[in-house]
Amino acid sequence: MICHSHDDDARRKRTDAASAGKRIKRLDKIPQLISNEIPVVEKEKFESYEKSVFPEGDFTFVDLPFD
Repeated sequence: MICHSHDDDARRKRTDAASAGKRIKRLDKIPQLISNEIPVVEKEKFESYEKSVFPEGDFTFVDLPFD
């Protein structure tokens, strides 16, 4: 699965964390390629959040330039 920029990110308060966690877990072992154009500090928080919600997830994060 390829996600770009607007992955289900409850950190931004657009949804609640419990619901976001349930949605992420439904993906089970489906590999996810997640690309973003966010600053490094936000990227680290985002990656940490995804891994904390579903440690068994198969996530690959890709940084894209943003001008």
